[in-house]
Amino acid sequence: MYTGGISLSSLKSYIWGACHVLSELGVEIDGPDFSQFEKWLVERFSFSGRAPGWANMVTALSLGYDPKKTRIDWESYNKNMSEGDHARSLELFFSLMDEYRQQQPTLPKQ
Repeated sequence: MYTGGISLSSLKSYIWGACHVLSELGVEIDGPDFSQFEKWLVERFSFSGRAPGWANMVTALSLGYDPKKTRIDWESYNKNMSEGDHARSLELFFSLMDEYRQQQPTLPKQ
């Protein structure tokens, strides 16, 4: 799978594009509902205010932001991320997705 870069935003774009194409072709997607994943993240980590999207929330968490203690400036929180920071955000995404999937009885477990 080629996503165009080692970043969670690249993966998000790839997932969105793949889901859109499959939907346009009438293919039913058997996998996580990312809108529900986003709601789960808001509840799990106590994000407040308008949710900035699951990729931004995971990235902020991977950078060490604690939404319970810190007001996150979504316009600039991820400036100057290193390649290692991007890799950690991807690792955290897959870890959190595994946790989310384990808590959703209707999702297939892998």
